[in-house]
Amino acid sequence: MKGINLCILCNKGSKLKKGFTWIILVLVSIGGRAAELRWDGEANDGLWQNPTNWSSNTLPVNDDDVVFDNSSITGSYVVMLGPGNGLISIRSLRITPSGVNTITFTIPVSNVEAPALRCSGAIYGLVLDPGGVLINESGASAGVTIEVADSIRINNGGRYIHRTARSHAETVRSLSRAPGTEEGEFEFNIPVASSTISLSGQVFGRLRLSPGPNGLINYTGTGTNGLTIRSDLEIMPGVNLSLNLEGILIIRRNLIHNGGVLNLASTARKLSVELGGHFQQSTSAITTESGTAQPEIILVGNSLQELAIQGNITNEVGVKIKNPGGVVLKSSLSLPYKLSLENGIVTTNEYQITLQSACLLEVPVLNSTAFVNGKIEKKGLANASFFFPVGKNGTRRWLQIHEATGDFVVEYIRSDPRAICLNFGDGISHVSSLEYWSITNSGSTANALVELSFDNVNSGGITDLGNLRVAWLNANTWQDAGNSATTGSAGSSGSVSSRMQNWPNNQTVLYSLASNTASQNPLPLLWKSFSAIKAGESVRLEWIAESLTSTYFQVEKSYNGSSFSYLDIVRSKDGSGSYNYTDRSNSTDRLGRSLTWFYRVVMVNHDSTRASSKIIKVERGQGFFTTSGTGQLATSIFLSATILKIDFHDLREEQYVISIIDVAGRILFRDRLKVKDGKLSLPVNLAIVKQMNLFIHLQADNGNSFTLKAMVQ
Repeated sequence: MKGINLCILCNKGSKLKKGFTWIILVLVSIGGRAAELRWDGEANDGLWQNPTNWSSNTLPVNDDDVVFDNSSITGSYVVMLGPGNGLISIRSLRITPSGVNTITFTIPVSNVEAPALRCSGAIYGLVLDPGGVLINESGASAGVTIEVADSIRINNGGRYIHRTARSHAETVRSLSRAPGTEEGEFEFNIPVASSTISLSGQVFGRLRLSPGPNGLINYTGTGTNGLTIRSDLEIMPGVNLSLNLEGILIIRRNLIHNGGVLNLASTARKLSVELGGHFQQSTSAITTESGTAQPEIILVGNSLQELAIQGNITNEVGVKIKNPGGVVLKSSLSLPYKLSLENGIVTTNEYQITLQSACLLEVPVLNSTAFVNGKIEKKGLANASFFFPVGKNGTRRWLQIHEATGDFVVEYIRSDPRAICLNFGDGISHVSSLEYWSITNSGSTANALVELSFDNVNSGGITDLGNLRVAWLNANTWQDAGNSATTGSAGSSGSVSSRMQNWPNNQTVLYSLASNTASQNPLPLLWKSFSAIKAGESVRLEWIAESLTSTYFQVEKSYNGSSFSYLDIVRSKDGSGSYNYTDRSNSTDRLGRSLTWFYRVVMVNHDSTRASSKIIKVERGQGFFTTSGTGQLATSIFLSATILKIDFHDLREEQYVISIIDVAGRILFRDRLKVKDGKLSLPVNLAIVKQMNLFIHLQADNGNSFTLKAMVQ
């Protein structure tokens, strides 16, 4: 019996029967554990079988717990089972280096015992702490080379390297799934040309696939169950991995594909890859399928995921975005089969997404946060329609083309198109100050349709679909591309289409929403309501802003609905979208006569972006100038294509600067003259604006100004 101590003491001073005195002391210790044995490496040969290398100078036996640490040896070191055969049986083995040290335990190729190491202890028979490495390169001809009765715990930073052709399925099934083992690495580094590895239904921490000594290997994983990798899957150069699995391959962190070919479906079994981290693929790597299934890579993270796919994705491999945190490209992405934008924004930055000729696009109708923030290309259109789910700032702002042929690259830009060009062609009063789209086509397309989306909140206010236009930038002018059809409704969302008679070949063309009248479709912006009420000699402005994130509102006023001047600033209030401002300046002229004025409010945000309300005007009487409540005519105007005559009933003699301005704010005529006897007459050349409304503005030297409205006869 192990652990029994017997001690007999004789005391001659005490008497028992027959004159003998005995004291018998029995010390019994039953069931005690043997000592914990540590490696001290005194023999300096690194061999397990040398007793001198152990702290007790005795070899470990069946019930011993073995520890490799830095209690006796500072720095990194290697321990190796000796060559030949002979089972090493212990209770447990723990490799636990200190700091940045590495301690490696190796079963070498010269060891041919199966099993070579048996750990019989309950719970964790083998523990690899950070820096602890076990390399199994057993040279046994058959069988299991490491037996662990319960579990193998590879803590984060520990590594188990399987470098033998012998069985490994039981070893993999023994891997602990406890917290703290997610990044414990299991590496296949099998020294053969090809090997079937145990993947079906297995759970790894971190899985690395490495080639054998020749630098090349084909790994195969087959079965009717999926696979779970709790952190990274890393495929090293020289590795081809062919999967014949049914179900879901879960990779909770990164897919690092620096190898050769990753075949996700070699038969009819369909595999879905749920990726929670980044996808990194080297330039020489290929992700593909060769069976009849259509595997899918699904990005399911909750924070921003990176796609650095520099190699190729081929055949019927689909990619699905299902991450509310979004995806960002670190290289251009070309897809052959299908892109599904279920949830989340794909940001391309300086790169772009290319959908090859046969590539399908799936986009949910209702989820406006599923789109591409950047460039997306569709190749191989042949008299076809295609929906481009582009957008910015968290909202989809799609564009669609119809009856189009060629390769098209589309991008949505959330910026003021008037910063590019301020020239407007016939039929365009103003363009959006918020947004525009760019389209580049590889080949000329006659009669194709361009359809631009609008959203009342994000497009700045659509008030009239009939006046809505598509504008395109041509010859440094925003030109009217027309309005061949609309969808949706004003004040909500929808689209406007335009048929392009001439689509330039291999040129980038810019498109924007526009209006053919100044009083409709402000386009600049984000408002729930805006009204102006005339109250006596004042005008009260009231508005409710859609956004509560502005820094301040700038109130502006115009005499013609086009050229606005600054009035005042109204600071934003946290938690409130309702505001008002009363204009008491210049509501009447010096004779007390009411004027017609146009108002708008500009929202200035924290990032210095600006958003304007719609333009509204205060209702007036019968004449442009009216005595309060009387409606009497204050001025008589005659304006033909060649002569202007004005009779000011009560205007004093004074020098004025006169300007004639169209509804788009363009100055058609300007001169300095004097009003004499209340009358003004001068020759003008306005033949090009016949039958158009114009504004006549007079500015006196003392600062007083007057505005009149007339039509060229």
